[in-house]
Amino acid sequence: MLYQLPCLVTNAWALRETVKPGVNGELVIKGFVEDLATKMLQLLSNPERLVTMGQNGREIVLCDYTWFAVAGRMSVAYDLFTMRQPFQ
Repeated sequence: MLYQLPCLVTNAWALRETVKPGVNGELVIKGFVEDLATKMLQLLSNPERLVTMGQNGREIVLCDYTWFAVAGRMSVAYDLFTMRQPFQ
């Protein structure tokens, strides 16, 4: 996603939680080749949509998956786990 490429992943494995269908990629039904083929054809037939989805994906990465963002979420989770007040 950082390189502005829409993602096409299965709905049963890792990464499915990072893909928002129609926003930054599509989810494919695991083991259903016809669904994969259909989604690939739909995406490839609309280059403008691919560009938009790629841009959306990059924004998601830069907002949610930088080291700073991930460490911030981990810090909050740690504070909740240890029952401390989150530090600012």
